[in-house]
Amino acid sequence: VREDRWQRLEGSYHGSGCTLASAIAAGLAKGRGVQDAVREAQEFTWRALATGFRTGAGQALPNRFFSR
Repeated sequence: VREDRWQRLEGSYHGSGCTLASAIAAGLAKGRGVQDAVREAQEFTWRALATGFRTGAGQALPNRFFSR
């Protein structure tokens, strides 16, 4: 059993769930094992949210093109 902890980001985001699911699917498609695909997807999603942006007064959107 593995437990991951990520710093909670303030605010609300639109697209966090689909970003995570897509990143997991991409990792699996690249041949990663489930644990590695999930860990990498969680890190990608957290960074995408941490660098997210607002286009108006609504929820922030993930920045899926952030620079590592």
